[in-house]
Amino acid sequence: MRGENLQELTLEELMHLERTIDIGLTRVMERKGLQIMKQLSSLQQKEMQLLEDNKRLREKMGLCMIDHASVSGLHEDGQYSSESIDTSDTLLRLGLP
Repeated sequence: MRGENLQELTLEELMHLERTIDIGLTRVMERKGLQIMKQLSSLQQKEMQLLEDNKRLREKMGLCMIDHASVSGLHEDGQYSSESIDTSDTLLRLGLP
């Protein structure tokens, strides 16, 4: 396999060894290609799952921001209401500062 101790081989034996190595190399390359394709497919599936998770988290974060704004008295126009509301308990439950 490493090409060592070939001095005693005849031309026919060397040609046979070369064919055997070529066949083995072809099998190795095919197997390597299949493994790479399998790994690529797995990574693409993970990417899609992470993108979905990211989307879901962004939507959830948007809802938390809306909840935080409504609880703190912030209107959609960015103005605060004149009512004073104690939001510390609610904000702590939401995990917001």
